[in-house]
Amino acid sequence: MPPTSRPKASDKTKQLLYALSAGYCQYEGCGKRVLGDELRLRTFNTGQGAHIVAASDDGPRGKGELSAELADEVGNVMLLCYEHHRTIDEDDPDGHPEERLRAMKRAQEERVALACGIPPDSKSYVLVYGANIGEHPTVLGRRTTDAALLPMGRYPATAEPLTIQIKGDLRTERSPSFWAVERANLEEHYKQIVRPLLARADDPHVSVFALAPQPLLVLLGTLLSDKFRVAAYQRHREPEPGWAWPELDDKYAPLAPTAMSVL
Repeated sequence: MPPTSRPKASDKTKQLLYALSAGYCQYEGCGKRVLGDELRLRTFNTGQGAHIVAASDDGPRGKGELSAELADEVGNVMLLCYEHHRTIDEDDPDGHPEERLRAMKRAQEERVALACGIPPDSKSYVLVYGANIGEHPTVLGRRTTDAALLPMGRYPATAEPLTIQIKGDLRTERSPSFWAVERANLEEHYKQIVRPLLARADDPHVSVFALAPQPLLVLLGTLLSDKFRVAAYQRHREPEPGWAWPELDDKYAPLAPTAMSVL
């Protein structure tokens, strides 16, 4: 006898899934857009619908009669790239129980709803400034700064942040030329790049992510002064290093900022 075909998600369910996920892989930490092939420069659907509870009892996370009942439920289907579909169903199904996959799906869809719900006029110019502190080079990345904007109801005004930083600089505050070079770099970048861009914008909002010795931070605040609407984000170490503050329990509540700092 030929094998019985497994129930599949309907086209309607797939359309709902793409709408909820905005066309991005829902596996935690991936965020790959499942549209097109970068190597072949073609646009086509590369996403795959993956059942959380398998559509048949003998599949990954299968649950008898419940498998068939949930086969066409959008809440039971994830949008994944090819690599992560294979991960959860073939390479490591035991490491991907139902609860973990549902948490991934829920988190990604909540993030999409948050990002897409931000009004168009809530854009903010992201200004990243870094200078070495002691023996520790300052490394700033867009991944953490973008994540901090969303909970505040903002989104980046440009694809890349305005970055002021001397890359590969190993000098510290004890170096004779450190302060003069850092001050000149900050002032010239602001004068030639940052200020002209903001001056052309209509009532721009600026989100500042700065990690540098205190005198340089004061100088940055002086340059911005009261010319623009500015929100300064503070980098924290607990509960996890980063710029965005997650949901906090009583242990970390005293560490949370009560409001955005304004330069």
